Amino acid sequence: YGIARSTRHTIIVFCEANDLEDVEAEESNLAVYKAIGRRVDRSLKPQTSFLRAICDRFLGENETASRCDATPDAFFVSDTNRIPVSLFSAPPGRKNLPGHVAASLAKFMSNYAEFGRNRGLTTWLAYMPVKERVLYGQLEFTERVIPVIRDWTPSDLPDFVAELCATNGVRFIDLTPALIKETTESGELTYNGLYETHLNARGSAAVAKELAKHLAPFTSALPPTARQEPQDDHSRR
Repeated sequence: YGIARSTRHTIIVFCEANDLEDVEAEESNLAVYKAIGRRVDRSLKPQTSFLRAICDRFLGENETASRCDATPDAFFVSDTNRIPVSLFSAPPGRKNLPGHVAASLAKFMSNYAEFGRNRGLTTWLAYMPVKERVLYGQLEFTERVIPVIRDWTPSDLPDFVAELCATNGVRFIDLTPALIKETTESGELTYNGLYETHLNARGSAAVAKELAKHLAPFTSALPPTARQEPQDDHSRR
């Protein structure tokens, strides 16, 4: 989607929280399609109420309780803050990665690289860490947290993904150092704290700057109009 004649670069953001499962599920869906000729239905259900959509997402249609009650798993502690956080992920290392999952990831990387070569594109992969990796060593756990989260230490999954990228000629960007630096220097979270797992505004800005740093050497190949800076507030809007 979105490939124009002027496209020269593509970036896949690989999130270690759930993309291993997603890659495996995608391969399973493709196998079903090849077997019976019918694709998995991915049509979006129209939403008539934003509030109802949020409740369905976080509470579940048939559930009466949720983790939205904001009981934290831990507190992020800095020199200036002590912020409650929810924790969800403990990404495996390569030794704990099931063989079929590693194979699915390797196949995806090979296909992605081939996709780029066939279209004359430079392919990139940006590694998005979970908040547990970014906040490691700065958390005070509560009694609520499950042992697999409490006892987790940063795995070597980024190294494994980087090696797959190198093997296939995909440029690799690890976003972890930039997010750790921003968190340490600001004393603030770069992710949403309770329940929600995604980046907040501070984290999104840190990621944008890191991606821009890597892509900047290639902007000289863009036409002048694409590099031109906005001239006034109206053009920025």
